[in-house]
Amino acid sequence: MQKLLKLIEQIVPLLAFYPHWAQFVFFVTFALLLFSIFLFVVLYPSAATKRNQIMKNRELDLSLNLSVMTDYSEKAVSGYFDAMPSETLNYELAISDKRLSISPQMTYLQKLAEGGPVLGLDYWWSPFKWQFPNLDLKIVNNDKRTVYFTEAVFVITESSLDPWPILLIHENMYNVRHFYLVNEGWGEVLDCSINFNVISDDMPPDFNKQYKYKAVIGGFDETFNVDVSDALTGEGVDFSKLTEGRLAKAKYSEFRHVGTSYSASEDETVILLDNTGKEINVAEAEYYQESESEYEEKILRALGSFKTARARVVGEITYSGRTTMKTSQISKLKFSALVSLVEPGPGAPAPPSYQYEAMFEIGRTNYEVRVPISQVLQPGETDRFNILIGAPKSSHHAFKLKLIYNDGLALISPETMMKIFLPRSQAHAMRPAD
Repeated sequence: MQKLLKLIEQIVPLLAFYPHWAQFVFFVTFALLLFSIFLFVVLYPSAATKRNQIMKNRELDLSLNLSVMTDYSEKAVSGYFDAMPSETLNYELAISDKRLSISPQMTYLQKLAEGGPVLGLDYWWSPFKWQFPNLDLKIVNNDKRTVYFTEAVFVITESSLDPWPILLIHENMYNVRHFYLVNEGWGEVLDCSINFNVISDDMPPDFNKQYKYKAVIGGFDETFNVDVSDALTGEGVDFSKLTEGRLAKAKYSEFRHVGTSYSASEDETVILLDNTGKEINVAEAEYYQESESEYEEKILRALGSFKTARARVVGEITYSGRTTMKTSQISKLKFSALVSLVEPGPGAPAPPSYQYEAMFEIGRTNYEVRVPISQVLQPGETDRFNILIGAPKSSHHAFKLKLIYNDGLALISPETMMKIFLPRSQAHAMRPAD
């Protein structure tokens, strides 16, 4: 505009030197330009209305219903296949003020938000049965024309990380005298400490009793192995006796050690191994085989106040973390978990892989994710198809879904807020769609 004004300033002083007929043409042209601008401004509202009416007439009479699947698709990473319903993740859709909201639903997450109590989970490689949200789209063609859908476009206004920690207790009987404190969320666990008691595994947890022991953990990202050896010793457990094993003492030519037969003469030195692999040197004097009852009595004495080789840890975890609003928040969680006092025997399976349909990003605003589709809808027909949505971490997303059809027309969903929960330990199981 400034360049135009400068040009006019340069031209106006020269007009007096032009022929009269040229001055007349310049005047008429300038007047028509001003009149054209005036008409454009005055008539714009009615022209825009007419244009919208024509576009509306071009659009077909379609209806879209968007929901979320609750069953598990073939493409889902099901995680722990034998998970209890309380550890099974589903997604739920709610409608409020013409806005859709999709959020993860799991009894364990609800208990976690309420501060517990939660039980320790015994699993090999995934604590939950889980999958990504699987959108279920139902479209009805009420028009007389055929519809050809070619693309689904997610117009995403925001994708942000959910940094809140998701704590659980991993019960692993191979992790003797310890339990794993696991963070399945995507933000650091801060200022963590545990107040607890240890009781017999057959006793019910009592969260009102004063706690005798405390473990100061501090901060961690994924896992922390909590050692309760001192607490177990404080309850009378003698670990030196528990690891001694059953002694075999030889006087005769044959004796037994935990079910295995050995032959030896009175002056022969026989090397036996206890259950920790330590050598036991026997056969120097008169020995006898420790009986089953003697061995069991010794173990019971070594267990102190416990009746079996397992103990129950009952307590409360205090920790803090960052919220999606980037503020710090303190939380408490009551828990009960089993720990083993002795080593059990081996085993462990391997996890499956995963394939997804549409991948959202983290930490981005105003971007699009395009999914090629091919759906044909004849007049009067109803169609239904799903779009499985993935994300690299637990996150929040705000988007609208545009279904492109018939040379660029679009069927648009309401604004949708969606929260995705991805257990941190399972992020490695994802792979891009083919």
